[in-house]
Amino acid sequence: MTYTLDASLFAGTSIVVFETLYQDGVEIAAHADINDEAQTITIEPRGGLLIQKTSEDGVLEGFTFLVEGEGYSETFTTDGAGKIYIEDLSPGEYTITEQESELTARYEIPAGQTVEVTADQATTVEFYNALLRGKIIGHKTGAKQAPLKGVTFGLFDAKATEFTEETAIEVTTTNESGEFSFEAPYGSFQVMELATLPGYLTMKEPIAVEVNAAEVELEPIANNQTIVHISKVDAETGEELPGATLELYAPDGSLIETWESTDIPHVITGLPVGEGYVLKETAAPEGYQLAEDITFAVEETSEIQFVGMVDEPSPEEPKEPDEPETPDQPDTPDEPTPNVPQTGGSRAALWVGALLILALGGLGITLILLKKQNKL
Repeated sequence: MTYTLDASLFAGTSIVVFETLYQDGVEIAAHADINDEAQTITIEPRGGLLIQKTSEDGVLEGFTFLVEGEGYSETFTTDGAGKIYIEDLSPGEYTITEQESELTARYEIPAGQTVEVTADQATTVEFYNALLRGKIIGHKTGAKQAPLKGVTFGLFDAKATEFTEETAIEVTTTNESGEFSFEAPYGSFQVMELATLPGYLTMKEPIAVEVNAAEVELEPIANNQTIVHISKVDAETGEELPGATLELYAPDGSLIETWESTDIPHVITGLPVGEGYVLKETAAPEGYQLAEDITFAVEETSEIQFVGMVDEPSPEEPKEPDEPETPDQPDTPDEPTPNVPQTGGSRAALWVGALLILALGGLGITLILLKKQNKL
């Protein structure tokens, strides 16, 4: 026959076990010899062992320990409070060793400890698990994959929803190579861009990071720039209008750029986000009027932003009336010429003939007059 009793109160003493046998409620046998050595039991004093577990991240439950002593080897697991209490240990030396498991993969496992368990008291041994640490490395690039210096990043808890310098675990900025890094214990985190350079756009979403190695390198983080297309168009056709001289001024009034419009929009990248940009036309193409200044804002978006300036044709000037024509002067009438009947031949021959006849007639008259004078 076997029976068990709590003898902790009798540690270090000897006791005699008395027996009484009953059947149907009637005592049929008894053994109560105080000097019977066979019934005498010496109860050795016993001790207890308390293992207290703590960790950097506050996890306590589920750590496994091996407890070994002379003729003793048992495995125990911590409870929700990080404790293991072992009773009824024989006094002596015991070695406690933390066992590797899936839970301990992110911790530095402390060395085992050897303690002395004494009678009538509990011996306490403490174990602390520091988290392993890794390095988060990231690279920031801008236009044409060039590294960006001076961009601010923050490291945040995996459950964070507010991303500011005040709520960050750590804040750093990129160096000349565009590189940044954080030292962090093993675990889950988020990396968020907090501030970038003028003309670039900040990240919209954080990057989830699992630190589970000595180095964790992020994919390159590229920054988009703002893109603005500026068009100079004909008010009547809506087509691009070449030949206008345009100037763009920053919100502080400083001149950013001067150019002459062509048959395609003028593209400007990397304008800082903000309001108060002014587009001014200083010279209109021939036949067009100067347009009024345009004030616009650059939004924080990677989409192309359009700004259009319209030129109206110059009004036509009224035509001056034509000078009246001077009337022509009347021609001087020709002297009348007597008509001489023609009987044939040329007119010159007729005139010669007529003159010859006249000459002969005159000669004849002269001869007649001379004859009459001679008779007298």
